Amino acid sequence: MVDVEYIKKRQKDGWSIRKIARQLEVSRQTVRKVLASPAEPPRYRQGPQTAPVMGPYMEIVERWLAADQEAPPKTTPHRQARL
Repeated sequence: MVDVEYIKKRQKDGWSIRKIARQLEVSRQTVRKVLASPAEPPRYRQGPQTAPVMGPYMEIVERWLAADQEAPPKTTPHRQARL
């Protein structure tokens, strides 16, 4: 991926588009696109992740794991690796 900050900094330092493209081994068109783009790409917030498949069983699994925390180490049948 192209280093946007590097390109913008070098352009402010007076480097030509051709020189930046040669340095990063990308096309001049890519350098132009980066320079024309906004300062920072928009960030999108993700909504809360749902568990549609495990949803009905999460309470049971959480109870198993909580009970396993109290059990001796050799007798824990519900290790996370096995679930």
